[in-house]
Amino acid sequence: MILIFANNATSTLLNPITVTTPTTCVLAAGQGALFPSPSFGTYFVMTLTNPTSGANEIVWVTARSGDTLTIASRGVEGTSPTTWVAGTAVNCFPTAGTQGLFVQPDQLQDGAWTYAVAAGTANALTASVPSTLTQLPNGFQLILSSAAANTGAATLAMTLGSNAPLIYPIVKGNNLALVANDIPIVGYPMELIFATAFGSSGSFVMNNPATIYPPTFSANQLQQQYYSYATATGGADTIAVTIPSSLVALTDGFQVSFKAAYANASSTPTLNLTLGSIATGNIPIKKWANAALNAGDISGAGYICQMVYSTSGSGEWIFINPVIPVATSPVTSFSAGTTGLTPNIATTGPITLAGVLLPASGGTGSSTTPINGAIPIGNGSTYTSTTLTAGAGITITNGSGAITIGNTGISAYPGAGIVASAGTGGPWGASLGTTGTGSVVLSVGAALIAPNLGTPSSGVLSGCTNVNLGPSGYPSGVLGISNGGTNSNAAVTQGGVAYGTSSAFAFTAAGTAGQVLQSNGLGVPSWLNQSLMSVGYASISGEAATVGLSQFGNSLVSNGYQKLPTGLILQWGSVHIASPGGSGPVAFPTPFSSAVFSITATAHGNLVTYCDYVSTYSTTGFTLVNRDTSGGPFDYFWFAIGV
Repeated sequence: MILIFANNATSTLLNPITVTTPTTCVLAAGQGALFPSPSFGTYFVMTLTNPTSGANEIVWVTARSGDTLTIASRGVEGTSPTTWVAGTAVNCFPTAGTQGLFVQPDQLQDGAWTYAVAAGTANALTASVPSTLTQLPNGFQLILSSAAANTGAATLAMTLGSNAPLIYPIVKGNNLALVANDIPIVGYPMELIFATAFGSSGSFVMNNPATIYPPTFSANQLQQQYYSYATATGGADTIAVTIPSSLVALTDGFQVSFKAAYANASSTPTLNLTLGSIATGNIPIKKWANAALNAGDISGAGYICQMVYSTSGSGEWIFINPVIPVATSPVTSFSAGTTGLTPNIATTGPITLAGVLLPASGGTGSSTTPINGAIPIGNGSTYTSTTLTAGAGITITNGSGAITIGNTGISAYPGAGIVASAGTGGPWGASLGTTGTGSVVLSVGAALIAPNLGTPSSGVLSGCTNVNLGPSGYPSGVLGISNGGTNSNAAVTQGGVAYGTSSAFAFTAAGTAGQVLQSNGLGVPSWLNQSLMSVGYASISGEAATVGLSQFGNSLVSNGYQKLPTGLILQWGSVHIASPGGSGPVAFPTPFSSAVFSITATAHGNLVTYCDYVSTYSTTGFTLVNRDTSGGPFDYFWFAIGV
């Protein structure tokens, strides 16, 4: 705000004011005219004084109506709001604060009021200057030392005195956003003027950007189409392009080229061209004489599109080079040729084909919908959709998109006199070989001469005479286990014993008199002399015999067992009872198979006063009871016998 003055403006209060009194006061009658009359944006300083105590309060007055003053701020310049009685002296004298607002020559040259060093970041600067202004006036000038080189559009948050900062864009020329390095270095002196004409609430106009200004361009920029070419962004049908420009609107004939990011997917794509910082909006793209595009007129990413703006209608972009070229003459007729199809006779809109596509053009010549499993069969001119017919021993299963052919086996052959060995075997060819299931039945009166019956997996050959099944008069090959054979062609060893392998039968070597056959688990059985054979787990060698108890199973640990050859089982272990009169359950390390003969328990490690007993038992365990009424804990060894 601007400070105003009046000479010899002095008076007294007509009415008292307190600390909480509304911000008005009334002067002695008729003396208000001695004081200034502030308008919007101006004020004067008034001092209230107690001549006795010397106390004073300085206030700011922003309006006067007759003898009534409006006080905007109380207790300024280090004074405090005070209660003042009627008759208190008031005056409009200079104060230290008002004198400090005057610009001295050194301050002017030093830029104390119009120079600041910017802080903040490269594109979001901050600065402050001493001021009583509450908002920036149009034409406010500032020299600002930059904080860093900018990398794009920038803003300035300006603080005036103690007011909250006000943030505005920094532009150049005709409201153009800054580009990278318009502020080239740290400490660059930026000449800024505030203009309310730019932006929604004003902008700082930079008079000295480092890039070329006013707008000119170099030979390289001309050759690169710097101001009229860019790479598109946005979507397939919502194309966005930005070019450097100081223009604020499109004009008739404006030209721009761009590299597409997508193929257009519809007939109504739009282009939003941004001129510098001014977006012109989503404007329709047409071709030729205001015709709608076809999908794919912009063929895809990388396609270079040339556009000219036309103000016809509500404004539109004319696509100069769509993929589909402009026809040299309009289409006057359309024929489907010899395809069998008939086009409609419409002169506008889509052309619709009707009829049936003939085989010569890749069709079937049929309009019948095929059923599951049907295939096209030629009839000399078109194709007929039909299914396969099953024959003897053959099954046909028709599915959706699939045909399954099965062989049920040959059930009968009525022919007589088959000669197969010489290759003249009638309808079965040179060989009767087949593989399948079922029965082969040949005519009783036929003389079958050396046929090759192949390797049928099953079936019955009946009613045949003089059948030669092989060069040796018997079948060749190996009979499998499942058919009662050995699945082996190994020679039989005289005196050997047959044994099973993982897939066939084999024969051991012949033993000698008196030997016995010993199993070796999964290995080959072997012959042993009687002096070395194992009988009932007693290994006999000469006159010495050792009983191998380990072969009967054991667990030789603190809670374990030993199984004896007779079937008797010995088990042992320990049990802990924590308190007098308590009990301890015991699970046998291995269950007895049928009976428990004896269970004993012996205390150890402490004094036992009373006898203990087994309360319950079974083949899987027992419960030991302690009858001592004091002391504890109690530990016992136990031993059990059973089978």
